[in-house]
Amino acid sequence: MLVGENIARYFINDSMRGIDYLVDRKDVDANRIGAFGCSGGGTSTAYLAVLDDRLKAVGVACYITSFQELLPSATGAQEAEQSIPRFIEQGLDFGDWVEAFAPKPYAIISTTNDMFPFEGARHTYEESRRIFGIYGSADNLQWITGPGGHGNLGPISAAILGFFLHHLKGAPAGDAAFTTERPQRAEDLLVTPTGQVSTSIGGETIASIVRTHAPSLPSKPASPQDIRALTGAAAVPGSNVPGSGGRKPAILMLDSPEHAAPELDRMTKSGWVVVSLQPTPAPPGTEGLKSPYLGSFNLLSLRAFLVGKTIVGLQIDEAIHAVDTLAVRADVDPSRIAIYGNGPLGIVALHTAALDSRLRSVVVENTLASYRMVLDQPLHRNISEIMIPGVLRKYDVGNLVQAISPRPVTIINPQDATGAVMDELQFRKAPHVFQTKGQTVRVLARKTGEPLPFE
Repeated sequence: MLVGENIARYFINDSMRGIDYLVDRKDVDANRIGAFGCSGGGTSTAYLAVLDDRLKAVGVACYITSFQELLPSATGAQEAEQSIPRFIEQGLDFGDWVEAFAPKPYAIISTTNDMFPFEGARHTYEESRRIFGIYGSADNLQWITGPGGHGNLGPISAAILGFFLHHLKGAPAGDAAFTTERPQRAEDLLVTPTGQVSTSIGGETIASIVRTHAPSLPSKPASPQDIRALTGAAAVPGSNVPGSGGRKPAILMLDSPEHAAPELDRMTKSGWVVVSLQPTPAPPGTEGLKSPYLGSFNLLSLRAFLVGKTIVGLQIDEAIHAVDTLAVRADVDPSRIAIYGNGPLGIVALHTAALDSRLRSVVVENTLASYRMVLDQPLHRNISEIMIPGVLRKYDVGNLVQAISPRPVTIINPQDATGAVMDELQFRKAPHVFQTKGQTVRVLARKTGEPLPFE
């Protein structure tokens, strides 16, 4: 996503190469090729059906529903390949995958207690049947349903097989005899010695291919237009108010209440007006945890991408509104407002300062040093909260720092993609860590309990 791609493109490519192989076989009728998949395989099949005209009949199991039913459900968005950025914003829904295959035979296959809501499948089937009817092929659309949860295809396997035999072999419509067969030895299913292309044959991985797709970013500031387009941030800073020497400096702290409390008390006593804000969504997130590496915001971020938003953009808007509030307070000098962001909120603070010239200085702590590091390191942790689809086609963290110039930026305990703290030398060598001539960029180490370096 960082380079503006979606993992689905690689699944689709593999599926197309599979059809290439079948077409080249002398014992295969290239005019009678079908495709079937369940769950993630159903997703890939739905995409493949739209993009490869060589398919003559498809069955998509335990995937087709509607976003109106899916997003409010407990499971919501599921995987990255099922959450194409801006898909809903562009007016698309599950029905578009089905209807684009019309008038050729299509089976929507659903189980009544699936995590992909059954009622959503009903809605999509009814809508798609109308479209198939326009082609005069309403009978080519079939909804095969059965009991149970996700992937429980045993009770309806005969109906699924019957669908394909009817449309690919000309057999009479209806269920077909179906018998489950399993190899005596599981290893007989392997087509390479280890069962993995990467360890048996070698070559490129998706990660290594994606790295080559990352463009070389120019050493120039991130533009407000690019920031808004990529993050979905919409808030516009209020007007600048003349400063007043008799008022106090102010700081907006983007942090958790627990972590911010000691500094809030200390800085208030030092004569600052301090506002602590933990923008929504706040940890631990509102979704289930798919992986401890992906973090608790993974599924929520996928929902945001679908509608053209990002968690970062939503939080930028709240931060700008908070600055609006500070700037008009009678006890605040509007020319002396600073911002602090801790952890992922450091990324929000940098974006906010790049968009809001009223912020005179920026301090970020425990924050990712460079989005490019996510591509270059084999593992990354908790990136979903600050993921911005396509960001590495336009800017990186260093370009944000440049956009803030000549206002000073302080970076405390910068982190790599795994969350490990980097020293100043490691930070300066990190990819796309740019410095603007004349700009003050400090890189500091700070121990627990030490005061923040605000002057």
